[in-house]
Amino acid sequence: MLLNNLYAYLSQKIEEALISVSSVESNIKVINEVDYILTSKTDKPKIFAAFLFAGLVLPLGFCVGLCFLRSFKIDTEYLKQELANINFLGIVKFSGKKESKDSKAVQYELFKRIYHNINMVIPKSSKGMSIMITSCIKNEGKTFTAFNLATFLASKGKKVVLIGTDLGNPDLSKLFDQNTKNCKGLTNIIDDTTTKFEALFEEYKISNKHLDTLFAGTKTNTKTSVFKTKRFDDFISFLKEKYDYIIFDSAPILFMVESLELLEKSDYVVHVFRKNFSSKKLVNYVLDYKEKYNKKNIGYVITDDTKPDKFIDKYGYAYGYGYGYGYGYGAR
Repeated sequence: MLLNNLYAYLSQKIEEALISVSSVESNIKVINEVDYILTSKTDKPKIFAAFLFAGLVLPLGFCVGLCFLRSFKIDTEYLKQELANINFLGIVKFSGKKESKDSKAVQYELFKRIYHNINMVIPKSSKGMSIMITSCIKNEGKTFTAFNLATFLASKGKKVVLIGTDLGNPDLSKLFDQNTKNCKGLTNIIDDTTTKFEALFEEYKISNKHLDTLFAGTKTNTKTSVFKTKRFDDFISFLKEKYDYIIFDSAPILFMVESLELLEKSDYVVHVFRKNFSSKKLVNYVLDYKEKYNKKNIGYVITDDTKPDKFIDKYGYAYGYGYGYGYGYGAR
């Protein structure tokens, strides 16, 4: 009797437990299970790739492109190789900004070297020497070189006259602080045959210690070439009696016939190239006119507007080359 009662009691408890379990089971049945793939919608990889491209690929591409373009431009070693029979006179540093005291000291030493090299190759004469400063194209630095060479020679106590002979596009007056626009000069002297050129020269020139400057002038409709007239020859002969050096700031020789005519009237020619600017093709033109006009007295300088060499700057500063001579700015 006791066992029967215990069996009935346990059976009841089992049924109650099964009912309790079934009541908590989910009524939702999964008919078809689906695998879900969670994808990230962040733009971080794209942003990283963009920064990588901007920071690495673009600068690298720019450098490669710059090197490719510069392969068509001259440098010092290329000119020394191609112009082996033409005197390399030196390098001229210039920039569009006003030069510091140290930069002027370095510039002075550079022109001192150029002056020394010219004296080594230029023929000696009891009269003044005419030096033509030219280039193949504009903006290679010929006017800058002519002005600074004339300034340097004057600082050495030489009597110098700087003449603007770029009649088509005169830039010499831009290097002077005073208002020199429409200043009369060379063309006015040659054109005015009724007045002695000695008197006109004294009237038109601008004097600064040992350096006198005569601009190209305002007369541009002369019937004959200025440099092929007897009056011009007589005028230069007059200047050679009066000055140690006559510096011609001429027009680019590649485009202006007047510059070729001035070659015959110049005792020495200084051709200006600009580093990383002048095309290598221009070298052949220089060789061509040297041979055609049989110019033996010719040399070249290189104008360099790249970042200054700190070693050279320190060298100039350490040795106190602060002579304080002013130099012009910008390439012409």
